[in-house]
Amino acid sequence: DRLRHGYFDQRHLDLLVYGANGLVGLLVCEYINRNYRGIKWAFAGRNDKELHDLINGELRLDNNIPRFAVDAHDKSALKNIFGKAKVVVNVSGPYILAGEDIVEACIDAKTHYVAIAGEPPFMRKMIDRHHTAA
Repeated sequence: DRLRHGYFDQRHLDLLVYGANGLVGLLVCEYINRNYRGIKWAFAGRNDKELHDLINGELRLDNNIPRFAVDAHDKSALKNIFGKAKVVVNVSGPYILAGEDIVEACIDAKTHYVAIAGEPPFMRKMIDRHHTAA
């Protein structure tokens, strides 16, 4: 158990929100920014311009909060950014179309995964395919 905790101590980020440029992502980022000032976090999504607008637009996030533009199907790039965080919160959807690559990248990066998926067929499919590896 100590080895596992030591592994996560090497991560630079406590939390990474993927799908930040969607409506739910915007709400999650706003909530974290307002209520959890003591954590190290970042946000990511598919569109860099929209992510940039989160910092300078509606939310006026701190410029020091890292952001990553990564396509939801680029497993190598996803694994790279997910490996920087202890936990990934996936708020991008629809999950049935893009979620499995995100789940697999979290498994490959040994990063905890949380989702707001309200898609039972997707959740069942992920459990059946990835429970053992996760």
